[in-house]
Amino acid sequence: MTDAFEKLHVEKKERVSLVGLLEELNLPPRIVEYVRRNQRNIYIVFTLLVVGVISWSLYGAWDEKRTERSGSALAAAKEESGAARPDAFSASTAGMDAALPFRKFVTIMQGCNNYCAYCVVPYTRGREISRNVNDILDEVIALVDRGVREITLLGQNVNSYGLVRSVTENPLPRPFPALLHRVAAVRGLRRLRFTTSHPKDLSDDLMQCFRDIPILCPQFHLPVQSGSNAVLKRMNRKYTVESYLEKVQSLRSYCPEIVITTDIIVGFPGEREEDFEETLQLLEKVRFAGSFSFKYSDRPGTRAAAFQDKVPESVKSQRLARFQKRQDAISLEHNRGYIGRTLSVMVESSEKGALKSRSTTNHVVHIETEKNIPAGACISAKIVHAGPHSLQGALKK
Repeated sequence: MTDAFEKLHVEKKERVSLVGLLEELNLPPRIVEYVRRNQRNIYIVFTLLVVGVISWSLYGAWDEKRTERSGSALAAAKEESGAARPDAFSASTAGMDAALPFRKFVTIMQGCNNYCAYCVVPYTRGREISRNVNDILDEVIALVDRGVREITLLGQNVNSYGLVRSVTENPLPRPFPALLHRVAAVRGLRRLRFTTSHPKDLSDDLMQCFRDIPILCPQFHLPVQSGSNAVLKRMNRKYTVESYLEKVQSLRSYCPEIVITTDIIVGFPGEREEDFEETLQLLEKVRFAGSFSFKYSDRPGTRAAAFQDKVPESVKSQRLARFQKRQDAISLEHNRGYIGRTLSVMVESSEKGALKSRSTTNHVVHIETEKNIPAGACISAKIVHAGPHSLQGALKK
């Protein structure tokens, strides 16, 4: 494997054939064939190699190393779709350290069936494949037995888990809400999260889980990508701004304290100024606690890469700056709402008289204290200060 990877040390502009290399790595035939058709561009080949190795390894034996690699897979998924800048809030569990011994990612599915116009994931990871329920439960139980207190269930679109093929001995579908209830019942598990969700597949049953499952953290990352119906249609997202807003309203009715974050693409091909203004209007309506926002860039092999009406780079940069400035202001306003409140936080690290912890809403909370509190401990902190990026708390006396 090492020798194979050493062959990748080439100049970025060099045109090479890596079909043989991928075959040496025993990657799936579909990936090798895709490279065979597209090897004219080294960027395509490199992306396929890295993503292919990561995603394929996720379905090996589920041991400690495999679980830690799951965090890298989430970061890779964000990179594939273009996400580059976490905004003023930790918008998803991507920012969490998967190597922390008390927090782990558990992959429940891979692949994607949605074929959004800008995204390469369906081409690099293939169609959706859901893991068996019992295999997932066995992994969660084993992790909790080793001291893990928080689990994040991971998939490109967890909302469609179990709907494509049977994940139990019973041939009937086993939807994601049922899996959440099973995992939440594992004795000793303190916190449960999941990512990522597609709005078109968000069911009422899943939204009710935030009301009905006590350990399910009240934080939901729901990528909207644009506030313009015209842009959403061209992206092939299969929902409208109106239907998205209805689901946000339902989420907040079931769980009033829920924190909602999102993904935004600015400068998608054909995006007009009025389209971007509609995205700003959506930001004002929903008032996301935070977002991953980024400029559109071509991903080779996707439909959007062939669109001719590209938005100039200068316009994309200007729109991104405007969006992020407003998002930062909203994030700060949102975070200030926690001042004076007492939050349950889980300690992540302790260094030089300070603790770094995380709330159930995924806020980073810094605490000044000389106490030696172990990582993974759940404590109460009164919030005394808020910034757009994090909160500051004091130990509850």
